[in-house]
Amino acid sequence: MSSKTLVLFLIFAVLIFPFFIVSTVQKEEPALYTFRAHIIEPLESSYSVYRYFLAEAVEGTYPDAEVILVINMIHTEGELHTTRENNEVWIKGRLLTEDDLCENHSVYPDHAHIYALQVKTSILWPDQIALLKALYKSPVATLPVPSYILFYLLLENPSSHTPQTFFILLVKTLLVYVTIFLVIAHRTKKWNLLLILLIYTLLAMILTVPELLY
Repeated sequence: MSSKTLVLFLIFAVLIFPFFIVSTVQKEEPALYTFRAHIIEPLESSYSVYRYFLAEAVEGTYPDAEVILVINMIHTEGELHTTRENNEVWIKGRLLTEDDLCENHSVYPDHAHIYALQVKTSILWPDQIALLKALYKSPVATLPVPSYILFYLLLENPSSHTPQTFFILLVKTLLVYVTIFLVIAHRTKKWNLLLILLIYTLLAMILTVPELLY
């Protein structure tokens, strides 16, 4: 395989890898309801931080055919636009108990109240978008890792971190130093330099996955 072909392959891998991770790796959350909802109408609220919507559950797992969606204007990830075409969004949330409703929320009798943790209006959930951004930024975020090792060993208590955390820091430190050495050694060879930087980028992304998911 020629250097140019390998460079093109690595560029493709760097672009696709984050999408592969966010689309295939999902945390299992059995306590949550995930469903597509048709927004019927907004409801009045006596709490400025919350918005309430009457919605019809169309697809997925849900407690009732009609539910009250509770949107926290501060903590709910994603936005619910009632002007969207068909007024349909995907919701991931938890069922509010009677105690929750009595203490903190406006109550609409005869309807299950779903506290929305995430609202999906595109192909990805908000937490998937955040993961995608973090993976694309990881090659730059990995560069200062060698200084973290010093801080970790001298100022922090190593026992407060898992062996996995320290191992990843160690491998990232080695990756940065090896990359710097190879860049200096091959600085006059354009294709070699591109290969080194692309391999570094892909490895930095791979090493960041455990930090983001576990």
